[in-house]
Amino acid sequence: YLSLNQITNAIKYLRHAIQLEPNFPDAYNTLGNALRTLAMQYLPDISPVWILSKSTSSEEHVDNNIRKSSFQAFSPSSPLKQSTAEKNEMYTSKISAHESLCREALACYRMALKLKPDHSIAYANLGVALRERGQIREAIHCQVTAARLNPEFAAPHCNLGNLLRDQGKLQQAIAHYL
Repeated sequence: YLSLNQITNAIKYLRHAIQLEPNFPDAYNTLGNALRTLAMQYLPDISPVWILSKSTSSEEHVDNNIRKSSFQAFSPSSPLKQSTAEKNEMYTSKISAHESLCREALACYRMALKLKPDHSIAYANLGVALRERGQIREAIHCQVTAARLNPEFAAPHCNLGNLLRDQGKLQQAIAHYL
């Protein structure tokens, strides 16, 4: 179902598989991937201007014209006629759903690793999820562990290269890309 982009069906059947076989690490790992995919679907229509306005003490820092065009550009499903309170409630709800799914995905990866401590794919996926949450040191640890467990597995090397590149450690990053 994941390959068909039927995320909710995939989640439903993976949960069922885990009920039937609670010691199946690959099901937890794949469920983590499905949950992260679903979580990302909550973010595209949330305006960065809305996030900025929530992080500043007053909305006067954000020009009204920019705010209006951002709402049009980033939230086509929500008409401009909605009140600010309605938009805030909608965005807060979406962010809450995103966070909840991300936390559950992390728990799934960790359960996969609890069941199979040498699961290099779960380590790599956990590392990606941690990077998305800004937990860089932990993400690096996961990618290093995944690469150590399976040196032929390219994903953790690439992920580690990306993490190091983002930190400005270009020479170290290049070594992982090669």
